[in-house]
Amino acid sequence: MRSPNSVDPMLYKADLNLYSGILKYLSVLERYGDATLTYDGRILKMDVGFVFKFLQVTYNYILKMGLFDLNGRILATTKDVRSKISVMFNTTEYTLGLNKLEIQTPGRIKVILKNKNGGTDWINTAIANIIIPFLQSTITSNVQIQATNAIRMYFNEINRIIVPHKVFPGIFENQLLKCT
Repeated sequence: MRSPNSVDPMLYKADLNLYSGILKYLSVLERYGDATLTYDGRILKMDVGFVFKFLQVTYNYILKMGLFDLNGRILATTKDVRSKISVMFNTTEYTLGLNKLEIQTPGRIKVILKNKNGGTDWINTAIANIIIPFLQSTITSNVQIQATNAIRMYFNEINRIIVPHKVFPGIFENQLLKCT
């Protein structure tokens, strides 16, 4: 007889580790919605939206599930990914900043799983394509967070290199600042 306070071990736990990936077709984009450029209080701000007609991501993966370790490659594709970005430039401090990045994936995400030998794993691919629609908003949110962090990291590096030299003072002092 079992105690009502006993706990069974979780046998259906899975850990997915994605590494060494690449995102393709980022340069195939169109403007989406209105684009605005504003200048107020020595801050130049640009808001613009883009549609990526087609995106493809490829990652190596390790799936640890119970006693099994599966590894191989994931190929995921989607269409019509919308992105809105808000970037600012402080004309006093000469720094770039990312205010906001939003990503929407209205289309379906299709996945192909390949085993470590390069052959398509048809059973796991079918299972993944059944599960993905339920996880699509979580996947999109995680991609948005990672992209935001990457953009901010690049902007911080640009700011670290450019700000000490203040390359642009003449442009902003003679042109933009006269507009105020």
